[in-house]
Amino acid sequence: MKNLIKTVAVVLFIAITSSSFASGIYNPGKNYSADAVISNYIETTTMGNPENVENLFTDNFFQTVSTPAKVITHSKKPFIDYVKSQKGYVQNCQTSHTIIERNDNCAIAKITLTYQNFTKVEYVTVCSDGEVWKVSQVVTSYPKK
Repeated sequence: MKNLIKTVAVVLFIAITSSSFASGIYNPGKNYSADAVISNYIETTTMGNPENVENLFTDNFFQTVSTPAKVITHSKKPFIDYVKSQKGYVQNCQTSHTIIERNDNCAIAKITLTYQNFTKVEYVTVCSDGEVWKVSQVVTSYPKK
């Protein structure tokens, strides 16, 4: 009987711990690194995966888009609404990113999205409040080729 209880306990422990590692979804309760948050941002915005997107961004998040005609700014809610509307839509582009600045509290990444006819560059700032890393700002531009 003792062996049966031990066996059941071990099986339950393995099932619980392996299921927690299987989830690749951003969970703000975990202390993700700046790199993990940036990777999650890329997946969320380019792979049509908006699950838990509300927790990926700071409350005062904003996006600035610089086009040849004008500069447009979006706050958190309109940006999240847009990302959710793109659920399941996978962008046809190649992505790459580099961390261009990093300290203990913030990091800035340059994300390049290369499409067939144009390139989009996003400078993404992520900051930590001491426990949780989140995206605080995105500046988007479309460089001339």
